[in-house]
Amino acid sequence: MGSKIIWAVELFWWVVSILTGIVLVLPYYDVMIDTVPFMVPNIIISILMVQCLRHIFFLRYSLLGSRKWIMIPFVFVSIPICFYTIRHYSFMMLFFETSTWGHHFSYLLNANEKMDLSKYIITEFRIISVTTIVLAIILSFRLMVALWRLINRKGPI
Repeated sequence: MGSKIIWAVELFWWVVSILTGIVLVLPYYDVMIDTVPFMVPNIIISILMVQCLRHIFFLRYSLLGSRKWIMIPFVFVSIPICFYTIRHYSFMMLFFETSTWGHHFSYLLNANEKMDLSKYIITEFRIISVTTIVLAIILSFRLMVALWRLINRKGPI
């Protein structure tokens, strides 16, 4: 593939990743009256999830796949991704277990609406976190297979 096409595909996937993160945070962004410690990590983890997923399935069409030997350090990328995700998931759960989290939401919401919103946040963050951890581990194995094929010339990566 040409270099311009790879850059265009790369830009497309970054836009999709960022939009995914924004769409997941949008339902509770406008009702927050105070800053919460999990909004930005939620967007970052969503971006990581989409990027891991696309590199698993479309490695050949990414910058990482077109720069063959750059893949070696990325084999170990799952370790910091997993630590980051677990750390911020635990911060989010600690926030909902210990603080007076209801005060961070708009005063226009009643108690049931605040509870429903907190359930959405917890469920969404849990799904995104678990998916990101699993995809990061799978991505490491995918990169190892790609490197093995590259070294032994066993076909496309």
